[in-house]
Amino acid sequence: MSCRGGLKFGEMLRTKRKAKNLTLKQFGKLAGKSPSYISLVEKGSVDPPEKEVREKFAEILELTEEEKSLFERYAEDDNELAVKSFFENIGLNAEDFV
Repeated sequence: MSCRGGLKFGEMLRTKRKAKNLTLKQFGKLAGKSPSYISLVEKGSVDPPEKEVREKFAEILELTEEEKSLFERYAEDDNELAVKSFFENIGLNAEDFV
């Protein structure tokens, strides 16, 4: 779990899941993940999942190529923010380690 998880990614996931009229339980079953995990991702309480899981999410949601690109960009941006937040919380500057 991160200090600052995937907020943009999670918001897009929730919006697209609801547009497909899928409950957390239904989506979780299709994705092979628990509904509670999906909820945590949507809320930004955990980092966006690894790439293969994101690809499975995109497949279930039938995202267009443009939407997939945005989905990936949000995941990358949110992961970068989570790393920066982690370093700040322990009193370090993330740029010092790049």
